[in-house]
Amino acid sequence: FPSHEGSGSYAYITGTLNNPGQYQTACASASGNASALYLGGSGLTTFVFADATTPIQFELRITFKLNQTNVTRFRLGLTNDIASVLPGRGEYLRYDTSSGDTHFMAVVKDGGAEAATSLGVAVDTNWHTLRIRNTGTNLQYKMSMNTSGGAFGNEVTATNTNSVGGITRYICGIVGNDATAAAKSFILDAVILRATVTR
Repeated sequence: FPSHEGSGSYAYITGTLNNPGQYQTACASASGNASALYLGGSGLTTFVFADATTPIQFELRITFKLNQTNVTRFRLGLTNDIASVLPGRGEYLRYDTSSGDTHFMAVVKDGGAEAATSLGVAVDTNWHTLRIRNTGTNLQYKMSMNTSGGAFGNEVTATNTNSVGGITRYICGIVGNDATAAAKSFILDAVILRATVTR
């Protein structure tokens, strides 16, 4: 279920043939503003993707599109921080013109600086699907994305070293403007999570 942070607008919009369920999140037309859409209504409904020793194998896919590429700050994926366009910890996709990005970037962050690697996909306003997964190594995340519905491209593998207090996550999208008084927005189409758990 969706919950929101920040000041902005949130709306279901008319779907299209290949993307039937569209939900748009926009930040307000105020300098430095950001808005977030996340799965989870409280601190009790976050997801646990690992513990200090044991990996949880999972695959997360998120289908989305940006509505603009100019002067935009954007994060999409897993984070423990939904109150800022710059999360404290997480494993996520980044496009941020304040960082000089021209391609979508795979990021892990451990309370310090973002460690970012290009996914090799130039930023545009087409539909893409982001894939984040763990295949059995604790705290290791594999990230890739497709281009306009095609095959997944270059997969980046990154390890997030924080295993204390940084392993619970929201599935989250955050969009903001880079110190401009103009709204920025993205559209979410689908979120699919599959995980292997022990009962």
